[in-house]
Amino acid sequence: LTFKEKESEIKRAPQSNRITLLTKEFGRGTDFKVMDDLVRNNGGPHVIQTFVSLQLSEEIQIKGRTARQGGEGSYSMVLI
Repeated sequence: LTFKEKESEIKRAPQSNRITLLTKEFGRGTDFKVMDDLVRNNGGPHVIQTFVSLQLSEEIQIKGRTARQGGEGSYSMVLI
């Protein structure tokens, strides 16, 4: 993705009625700002991690994408 495409995905991701699939590269240094009141009023964004992190710090970073700047959010890991 180009920088502009990445920024567009980040902006659209935390909107209601939307599922966004992203690679692990979005787990570090990415702030998903929730501007959607429906998402905010229903507990914030939910991040589902579908791989085992090789480093604990990476997993912590991915979990941190859910609740930024004191906002709410949730996280789960699903492995098949």
